[in-house]
Amino acid sequence: MYERGNVARRRIRGIVALLALAALGTGTGCTAGGNRHPEPAGRGGAIVWSAATGRQLHRLPSPGVAVKAAFSPDGRLVATADSDANGRLWFARTGHLYRVLRAHKKPLTDIEFSDDGRLLATSGEDSDVHIWDVYKGTGHVMERTAFGTVRAIDFDHTGRWVAAAAPISVIIFAEQSGRQLFYLRGHKDPLTSVSFAPSKPTVLSSSRDGTLRTYTCEVCVDLNGLVHLAERRIARTR
Repeated sequence: MYERGNVARRRIRGIVALLALAALGTGTGCTAGGNRHPEPAGRGGAIVWSAATGRQLHRLPSPGVAVKAAFSPDGRLVATADSDANGRLWFARTGHLYRVLRAHKKPLTDIEFSDDGRLLATSGEDSDVHIWDVYKGTGHVMERTAFGTVRAIDFDHTGRWVAAAAPISVIIFAEQSGRQLFYLRGHKDPLTSVSFAPSKPTVLSSSRDGTLRTYTCEVCVDLNGLVHLAERRIARTR
């Protein structure tokens, strides 16, 4: 999968599809017969397109505005982060709604799947980060330590750690406990994005101050890595 702007690409059971955000009430649509007509006003959402033919496959409507959309790693589901404070999961092949994720109090800002597709993270203008079990629909909130809108979130490749772009610092959380581990500081203006490297404990952040920063998260490793880190630190004290 790759993302460029608000467009993502994913293979859905043999169909290469594009996923794009859309303001359904601001343009015109096309019927099956090719006739153009205005779309209903006051609605937003996402659209799944065929990358091979350019044909629209499905509309995923939202009562508000969809600010982010993402495919699950296996391409079976689409997640949307909506301005009505809810996240939504859809079946990518049919466009049918799977479930609504309700917990945030203000509009969402980001939504991301873990690499194994089992978990989903949402962030919002309410300063919260929630982690959801995709198939059970249950969730838990991370410790609230952001002092404003959380603009972006990401899982590391193991799904154990979560990075959140709080106003001017990256916050690292332990996914299972929800506890904050630490802040990653350095930016002078609000953050715009955060992401983990695909297979390393490296965090990348961007900011309105015009800079990119990378951080090494030494504790964002598996159990063997933590044991090795502890042994190294103990050895320094001898």
